[in-house]
Amino acid sequence: MPRASTRSLIYLASQAQLYDTYKRQGLVVLGAPSNEFGGQEPGTNAEIKDFAAGVGAKFPMLAKLQVNGSNGEDSDWGLGEWS
Repeated sequence: MPRASTRSLIYLASQAQLYDTYKRQGLVVLGAPSNEFGGQEPGTNAEIKDFAAGVGAKFPMLAKLQVNGSNGEDSDWGLGEWS
């Protein structure tokens, strides 16, 4: 499996804790991996999901998104503004 960045570790751990704390109250966290914000998600969808589960993230994980360029999937979300 490709090496994960510290940013991914921190994100997943904090989101996992948030989800575990509030899921019974209806909070839904969706993981939305993309490798276009500093190369932090280089793996396949399966590798990313396995990595997330390995650090305790039990929330749903979307397939890796492409958010930059003309094929970006951010037309309604504005994710490209943060890249």
